[in-house]
Amino acid sequence: MIELRLCERCKSSTEIHEHHIIPKCIGGKDIDGRIILCKKCHDILHNLYNKWLYDYVSSIKRLECKKNLKDKVNWFIRTKW
Repeated sequence: MIELRLCERCKSSTEIHEHHIIPKCIGGKDIDGRIILCKKCHDILHNLYNKWLYDYVSSIKRLECKKNLKDKVNWFIRTKW
């Protein structure tokens, strides 16, 4: 049986990606969690990550940044534009 994977944000089944909630580039591990996103939502989230990381990287410790990113991803999943 083939598992149908849907984007957790828009429910699309097209071009599905797994997104690491805490990017590997700042020390994220698989245990930090992953979410399923379509390519469009994944690209949007990465653009938001670039802004969020730029805003926080110079002033917040790594652990605080990780918690903040988890909160922002939860907001992203719930928000529809």
